[in-house]
Amino acid sequence: MKTYASLSLTASAQVGQGNAVYYGYTVTVVTATAAINIRKNSLTGQIIDLIPAATAAGSTKDYSYGTACDGGLFVDFNGATGTVVIRYE
Repeated sequence: MKTYASLSLTASAQVGQGNAVYYGYTVTVVTATAAINIRKNSLTGQIIDLIPAATAAGSTKDYSYGTACDGGLFVDFNGATGTVVIRYE
């Protein structure tokens, strides 16, 4: 298994294509205003993780066992600010 790091995200975006497995995130610039939702597949997909507002830069969440996501992952900034990197396969 090889995990990949997404580009540094500052706005809502699709991450990975096809079947993806979500393994966590790293915040590189403090988040503010709102929580950032990590969703399956699209903006309307099921929320599988949440990055709270005011999460400090350098905060990391790692999962040993990933969450399978048909159709990739979608990072929903939901009006939030900050920068995050998503780890996926």
